[in-house]
Amino acid sequence: MNEAVAPDAVVTDPGERGALHLRDRAVERIVEAAVLEVDGVLRHAETLDRVTGRQLPRIEVVVAGTRVRASVEVATRWPTSLADLTARTRENVTGALERLAGLTVDAVDVHVAHLSTDTPERRRVQ
Repeated sequence: MNEAVAPDAVVTDPGERGALHLRDRAVERIVEAAVLEVDGVLRHAETLDRVTGRQLPRIEVVVAGTRVRASVEVATRWPTSLADLTARTRENVTGALERLAGLTVDAVDVHVAHLSTDTPERRRVQ
């Protein structure tokens, strides 16, 4: 059923009808996904960390209106250029937050909290 709009009715622009409010947890998930896309970043948890749920990467965000500041702790494997890894992580997180959430990124602090010296397990074809 098609209803006609009265000629004197006010039609509001869709962009002016409401607002999108992102919860901090949703922003943290966007940051985590962006961090894990960076080549060289590993998921890492010691035995006790698995029990407490404190694994790497560890993400903290502060959202104020449309602005965000993120702090990220990551793990990587030795030898990795830490300057390159942190720059790529910063760039990926900033791009994801701007593109997916429409937020203005004030800062992304990246800390390498763990360097793994384990060699990656090679898969064998049987």
